Amino acid sequence: MTVDTDALFEKNLEFFKDLNPSLHARLRDYRPLGDLLFDEDGDPDMRFEGMAFYGGGARKHAERQIKDYWENPQFVSLKAMTDKDLDLESGALYRGLMASADKHGVTFAKSKTTRAAYHLVVLGIGLGMHLPGLLDEVKPRNLILIEPNFEFVYQSMRVLDWGETYRDFIDDKGKLHLLLDDDAERLIEDMRTVYSLHGQALFDGLTVYEHYANPIYSAVMKFLATEGDMMFTGMGFFEDELNMMANTYAILESGTEKLFYADLEQKAIPAFVIGSGPSLDESLPVIRANQDKAVIISCGTGLMPVLRAGIVPDFHMELERGQYQVDIPTRLAEEFDLSRICLIGSTTLIPPVREVFARRVFFFRHLLSPFPLFSGVKRNCLRYPSPTVGNTGLSFAQDMGFRRIYFFGIDMGFADPTKHHSSNSPYIGDEAQYRYEESMWDRETRGNFGGKVKSMHVLHWARDTMEAAIRNSSEGYTYYNCSDGAYIEGTVPLLPECLDLPDLTAPKTEIVDAIVNAYPTYTKADFDSHWAGGKVIDDVHQLGRDLIQCVRDNPDLTTKKYASEMMRILRPLSFDDAAIQMVRGTLFMFMIVSEFYLDRVEQEEKKAGLVTDLCDVLCDTITQMCVETETELRHVEQDGRLLKRQTEW
Repeated sequence: MTVDTDALFEKNLEFFKDLNPSLHARLRDYRPLGDLLFDEDGDPDMRFEGMAFYGGGARKHAERQIKDYWENPQFVSLKAMTDKDLDLESGALYRGLMASADKHGVTFAKSKTTRAAYHLVVLGIGLGMHLPGLLDEVKPRNLILIEPNFEFVYQSMRVLDWGETYRDFIDDKGKLHLLLDDDAERLIEDMRTVYSLHGQALFDGLTVYEHYANPIYSAVMKFLATEGDMMFTGMGFFEDELNMMANTYAILESGTEKLFYADLEQKAIPAFVIGSGPSLDESLPVIRANQDKAVIISCGTGLMPVLRAGIVPDFHMELERGQYQVDIPTRLAEEFDLSRICLIGSTTLIPPVREVFARRVFFFRHLLSPFPLFSGVKRNCLRYPSPTVGNTGLSFAQDMGFRRIYFFGIDMGFADPTKHHSSNSPYIGDEAQYRYEESMWDRETRGNFGGKVKSMHVLHWARDTMEAAIRNSSEGYTYYNCSDGAYIEGTVPLLPECLDLPDLTAPKTEIVDAIVNAYPTYTKADFDSHWAGGKVIDDVHQLGRDLIQCVRDNPDLTTKKYASEMMRILRPLSFDDAAIQMVRGTLFMFMIVSEFYLDRVEQEEKKAGLVTDLCDVLCDTITQMCVETETELRHVEQDGRLLKRQTEW
């Protein structure tokens, strides 16, 4: 049977002309490798080198495949979140949701009771006959179509009316993404970006449909199963942001503190980035022998073992706002002279840290609300400072132009989980402040010097971030991993005993002093102009009104339109609005909780009452966050600290 497909092809070209100009141009210029054939029902198939792809019509194949798919659907299912997993505000929302469920006689299943999902990932476009049915069933707000074979995309334009299929979806503000790369790693990176931009908080229920087998799809499925949790890690929460805002206010208000400013001009001297992993113990003699030939950067609890080994760091990194970050250096100051050590600390550290280090410089973290409020200048930030203080050390070395960087005690995993830190760190011995349980080591990874080592979520996240930092600063840089832990992609494994650095041509103190003295002072005028009388408080109130309006305009939460509108307002990958960054993490938690339980309601006929109540709880909780922001930050202006929400780890 012969079918004229040219008119539909031209119609689809016109559809993509404005929607995706680059795809439009590629389709227009593409020369197909195969052709189409149609059976007596007009059901299309593709033919390559004389062989039909479907062998019976794409439409009939799609009907059978979709029917089979719903017998065993593939979707991501997170563990149930309860009060103990949540921050104060998300916990209040959870309790309100559970109270409403009790009132309406609603119970929740262990798995989803609806086919609806915020995210739909389709692995394979083929001729696209399966796409309209999936769209109708899943009703996604974010649709990712992956097709590594461009021939299929081209041929689908001749048999599927893309405009008819997707125009209503797009007009309803749904997001359509076509990922057409034939490299699995690039596809996965594109997925990370799309997911982060358009629904980081809605990973639960993500539905995956595989149209045909392909090794690239296997890689994507493996990523979602084993590393997908990395995509919604580190979202932050409201109380934490309040505390970090208050700490930054207290640290910078004096107008006398030095502020970090990145300087990528190449430094001739190498840098040692030192953590407190267990392999540090064997490396200490090598570090001590070379300490006058390299800048020494200690990271967090790495300070204690190096000082006790007779090694004085030039720079010391601290990241988190805990009492721990003050207590350990304070105790060490009783044993050692810290006057030559320059603290490189986050502005969010608790203010007493200033009493421990006479020499200090503060940096901003661009992901946190104090950055856009008190600075907005990217060079005042470290680019990749978290999630661990080892990441801080690497980022500092990169952002200050050190081109030869050596890792010691940056283990990121351990062969023996009972030996998880240096024997001289605060994690080991009778005075240990924190105990690691074996159950925490829930994954294995490649060892730096061969074999496998045990790791866990936060170390996997930290290593993933380090590898991204190294990829983005690779040209002209060399990274040596002297740690006997996890392999870090982009580094050269180097046994510590093989290290032998040449003497410097100038005293190291001159190099370090020049770096420290070049940092600018954050003046009182700087502080006053950025704080602007607490304008951020008004901004939070306005943001709250916008978010509440979003819920009221989309009261049927089961359509998930409220979530896509919240994502539009909260702009997940933007870091230029302090009000948004203060509340975004907790709002994401709101969506995680709401979507998880709404998708598991067992009594469909009672769902409407639950949804109505949840709308009210959402709006009330947002209002309360706005009130808390004003109360707490006005108290910071008066007293230098929060009124009721002050927390220290």
